[in-house]
Amino acid sequence: EVSQDDCCQNPGYGYEAEDGSCHSCGPPTWSPWSSWSYCNVLCGEGVKQRRRKCHGIGECEGPDEKLETDQEPCEASNKCPVHGSWSTWTAWSQCSGSCISDTNVPSRERQRACSSPAPSTDTVPPGNQCPGDAFERQDCSELPNCPVDGNWGYWFPPGPCSVTCGEGLHTQSSVCKSPCPGKPQTHTY
Repeated sequence: EVSQDDCCQNPGYGYEAEDGSCHSCGPPTWSPWSSWSYCNVLCGEGVKQRRRKCHGIGECEGPDEKLETDQEPCEASNKCPVHGSWSTWTAWSQCSGSCISDTNVPSRERQRACSSPAPSTDTVPPGNQCPGDAFERQDCSELPNCPVDGNWGYWFPPGPCSVTCGEGLHTQSSVCKSPCPGKPQTHTY
């Protein structure tokens, strides 16, 4: 409940500033350094810090006259995990066939490995596996259709005799049911 000037007539006393911090009435002096902070990273290289404040009436010598920060490099106690990355794809394999049929479309394959680099297993946590697939398959849709051998169908019943009396001919025919060369087949007896 007394003013700063009244309080500081004795340098052994202090006063509370408007922000609630306590200030010494003595000459400006630096406080002892704080303990070093923890390293600012969980793994690998980082920095740690320590601080000290200026107490008293007036300003201490330094970069910031009321607060000074010091830092130095540090190495975290944990090794950083190494996340996996894919190698390049191998070349596509040869197609598994030379033509496309009604029941089979040939395909080709390629692969890659999670090895550039491989994920670490000796860290906590371990490194992440590579995302995606290590294997790809692709249809060889650019190949030609396979040739299909034609098959003759059943014989149609024979037609009427070519004459009404004497010796004549009966004609029977068959049609190609699948693609086949030649003309309709006929059989005469």
